[in-house]
Amino acid sequence: MADSYTPVPLRPIQSIQALFARRDLTPCEKLECLKFYLTAYGHRSLFATLPRSGLNYTQLMVEVAWDIAQGGTGEYYYRNNKFFLVANVRLARTALDYRTPISLRRGFDFHPLQKPVIYSTHDPYDRIQNLQRSQMHVVVLVRNMFQQLESWLFHSGYAVETQADFIRDGFVDRSIHFYNSWGHFLERHPNSQLLKYEDLRGHPEQALRLLSRSWNLHFPEPAIEAAVAKCTKQEMLKVINQQQRGQNPRVSDRDAQLAVFTVETLKRIQEQIHQHLKYSFGYDYSTLPTVPRLGGEAL
Repeated sequence: MADSYTPVPLRPIQSIQALFARRDLTPCEKLECLKFYLTAYGHRSLFATLPRSGLNYTQLMVEVAWDIAQGGTGEYYYRNNKFFLVANVRLARTALDYRTPISLRRGFDFHPLQKPVIYSTHDPYDRIQNLQRSQMHVVVLVRNMFQQLESWLFHSGYAVETQADFIRDGFVDRSIHFYNSWGHFLERHPNSQLLKYEDLRGHPEQALRLLSRSWNLHFPEPAIEAAVAKCTKQEMLKVINQQQRGQNPRVSDRDAQLAVFTVETLKRIQEQIHQHLKYSFGYDYSTLPTVPRLGGEAL
C-alpha cells in the first residue's frame, strides 16, 4: 500500500492511446482533447483540494469578489445545490484533465476570453492528466484529516453505521495520497501556495488576498472586504431554504449531528496516518480528538 503514495510520472502515451481509442468521440473532439492535454488552453491557475475542504465556499467568495471588482453587486442565489451570481458571473472552474473538452461539448460554461479560468482538482499531483501541470500557479487547500474525513463520510453517502465500509473503501488512503503528492510538489515549485482550512475560515480576507495574488486576479481591497462580508455562513444560509438545507449534506446543520467516528475508527485512521503520511502540513495526529463528533461543515 505504501507504494501507492509515491509520486509516479505521467504516462502521456497511454493517455493519448486511450483517448484515440474511444468510439464515442469524433476526430475533431479527440484533437481538441489532445490540444487541451498539451496546452491547458494557456491558462495557469489551479486549485487543488480534497472534497469537504472548503472548495465551494472559496469559489463563491472569489466569484463575488470578481463581480464586485467589475462593478457588479455580488448578489447570488442557490439552485440545484450550487450558488450562482445574479449577474451570471461564474468563473470557469473546471478539471485540469485531458477529457475536459468533452465536458465543454456537453454544455459546461467556459468562456476564457470573458473571465478568469481557474482549474480545479481533487486528484493527487501525480494523477493529473495534463502536461502543463508543473507550470501551474497552484494553491493547495488542506484541512485536518480527521475533520475532512468526517465531513466526507456523509457527503459520500455513508453514515455512522457504515463508517467501517467508508474506511475499507479507501477514502483514508485517498486523502493520504493527496497530501503526500501535493506536499512533494509544494517543496519544489515556487509558484505554489499552501492554504489551510482554518486560515480560510478564520481569516478569509487574508485568504482571498493570497488567492488574488496567486492567480493574478488583482482584486481591489474594497472588493475583498465586501466579498468576505457577503459570504459568511449566515449570509450563505439566507439564500437556502429549510427544505434545501435538509436535503443537501453540504449545507445542512452538522452541529446537530451526534457522535460520528467511533474511537475504534479514529484509531484505524490514526494508524494509517502514522504509517503512510509524509506531509502533515502542521496538523498534529499524535493524539485522537477528545470528542468523536468533530463538528463543522465545509460549504
